[in-house]
Amino acid sequence: MFNVYRGIYGHASKYLVKWFRDWNPDGIIAQIYDDRLARVYRQAGKPVVELFESRATSEFARILPDDVATGEMAAKHFLERGFRHFGFFGVSWMLWSREREVGFRLEIERVFRGRAEAAGDASIAKAFSFSSYGTGESAMRSRSKALRLNAVRRRWARG
Repeated sequence: MFNVYRGIYGHASKYLVKWFRDWNPDGIIAQIYDDRLARVYRQAGKPVVELFESRATSEFARILPDDVATGEMAAKHFLERGFRHFGFFGVSWMLWSREREVGFRLEIERVFRGRAEAAGDASIAKAFSFSSYGTGESAMRSRSKALRLNAVRRRWARG
């Protein structure tokens, strides 16, 4: 049996404690927003898999997205359809959003740079436009941090 617990109750420890006691799950997959909630999951005494990186560290196993690759994949989708003008709308205070913008922008720039080199025409590298709303240059400054973080994740995943 699988059950999804959403909404404000998923962030309220008193409801989670009651739910875990009443339902008695064999395991829990959750996004844990703070250490207070982590304590509730730990006290449930069940195996826990944490989604995302809402907290800097975790004692639980984690499933982490590759947000730079997600941005690259989105860019490829539009590039394959012949788009030349791109926009990104993100939120600067969320690392995952900044990382997705980095992947998105870098893939677009890589493709247009490659087209320019193949054609021997440097002007092709500038034959696109890119605008960012909500994150902007902060995303590009986080590029090296995002790439380092993803390298660490890959090393960790390999064991």
